[in-house]
Amino acid sequence: MHLFGLVNDQGKAYLFALTAVAIWSTVATAFKIALGYLDPYTLLFIATCASSLSLLIVVSLNGGISRVRNLPPLRLLKFCILGTLNPVLYYVVLFNAYDLLKAQEAQPLNYTWPMIMGLLSIVFLKERLRALNIAALFLGFAGVMVISTKGFLFSDVPNAMGVVLALSSGILWSIYWIAMLKERRDRDVVMLVSFVSSIPILAVIALIAGGPTITGIIPIGAAIYVGIFEMGVTFFLWMRALTLSSNTTRITSLIYLGPFLSLVFINLILGEKILLTTLAGLVLITAGIALHSWARVPPSMKVKADR
Repeated sequence: MHLFGLVNDQGKAYLFALTAVAIWSTVATAFKIALGYLDPYTLLFIATCASSLSLLIVVSLNGGISRVRNLPPLRLLKFCILGTLNPVLYYVVLFNAYDLLKAQEAQPLNYTWPMIMGLLSIVFLKERLRALNIAALFLGFAGVMVISTKGFLFSDVPNAMGVVLALSSGILWSIYWIAMLKERRDRDVVMLVSFVSSIPILAVIALIAGGPTITGIIPIGAAIYVGIFEMGVTFFLWMRALTLSSNTTRITSLIYLGPFLSLVFINLILGEKILLTTLAGLVLITAGIALHSWARVPPSMKVKADR
């Protein structure tokens, strides 16, 4: 603890950011482990319950419960409606994508969301369309095609539905964060209310889908891990890093390590042989995202910091 106290704020920012990136890079593996035992709807219900509890603890420790109690009815309703988008729709689509695809395919395809955010921002937020944005979109699309077709660019996509779902999850996430742009001060409260209010909806969905299919401690543990670390407290580690940093660009650049580190866990833990086409496609997608950042599209930069 004494040594930690000697580290300056920028050093702490790097520590928090690297911890968040390291944790986020494990969640694709956790998704596949859990989905090996659970259907996507049961996984989402358990994970959301775990996430809600972790968010409640963190918000309470930060003194945010009073902000929840003092929310005007219309804002409370807005946050509940946002809950139908995230976690309900977003994770239903994402978990079904992971259920259909290999982790090394679903993870980079979902990672296209910053470019989708840039495109939607041009449409909905009237951002200026630059030549670099168009080039970035072409790079990202090329990466998607390389991964989806495993390099056979003019052949049929082997699992078209999984690809569509993975890309759709990026669209849903982008829409969610566009809606959240005005809630920067209260995002912890938004997440808490959204997740808690979604639990009854997810319970009904899980029952309609056939009821819980829980088989042992491994899937429960994986689902809880997903809830706490993908949906919950890691968000606050990342926000803490941004708060402490004197240069947010340096911190946000660390997020590019995540997808590549994720492939290491996918290979070592899941045993998936990482294809060269996966690496090539991910490089193209990451280059597209970096090009968007270089073009200084505000939502791509700002919202990326939140993810």
